Amino acid sequence: RRGRLALVGELCTDIADVPAFAAACETVYLSNNCFAALDGVQAFRHVVQLSLTNNCVLHLDRLEPLRSLEALVVLALEGNGVAALPGYRSRCLATCAVSLRRLDGRDVTPRERRDAAAADRRDRAVWDDL
Repeated sequence: RRGRLALVGELCTDIADVPAFAAACETVYLSNNCFAALDGVQAFRHVVQLSLTNNCVLHLDRLEPLRSLEALVVLALEGNGVAALPGYRSRCLATCAVSLRRLDGRDVTPRERRDAAAADRRDRAVWDDL
């Protein structure tokens, strides 16, 4: 398996348009494109390292498709508007598989992992009240 896909700076807008062979890749670079949503990321069933830096993801609910990536260890989303939102890191940790060990260049601490679900529930309640 161990393949690598690099579609960096290609002005891609839809992850579903990524070639089918990419499903077997363990490393996927989709940085510097125009992705506003992560729908279709589920196709990368074997991805271990995923970079989606500098795209157009703005909303926390757009992170939900990451839930299906059970082998994901390293995720990079910096440079997206969503990464600047309060509760972003806890939402990622609550959404992604427990295999995630590094988010945006920072190690995931055991305490962060333990507290992520509760923090995300609290943050969702605040967002719902706005």
